[in-house]
Amino acid sequence: MLRGGGYVPALLPNLPFADKQFDLVLSGHFLFIYDDRFDYAFHLAAARELARVSAGEVRLFPPAGMNRKPYPQLEQLRRELKQDGIESEVIRSNFEFVQGWNQILVLHSKSR
Repeated sequence: MLRGGGYVPALLPNLPFADKQFDLVLSGHFLFIYDDRFDYAFHLAAARELARVSAGEVRLFPPAGMNRKPYPQLEQLRRELKQDGIESEVIRSNFEFVQGWNQILVLHSKSR
């Protein structure tokens, strides 16, 4: 993450940023791809944290694993985020870096 022209070292699921500090938060080629290394609790906590620091929306690409299949717990994650007031939608992307990775999970906080 950039701040004042430089990177700020940070680790999910605990970011050193204020609530709603960014208008747009992007996470590409990290979450969900490594579902064999990070468990569901990590993915949920990371999504919540990214939503916390966003004043607008969070875009997570792709909501799929290395096997190119959708993240198996995606609907459960979306339900739990909704209980926290974080709406979500899966949208199609014209960008397909890897065959089958053509969707984006978009999060919107109700309290923008």
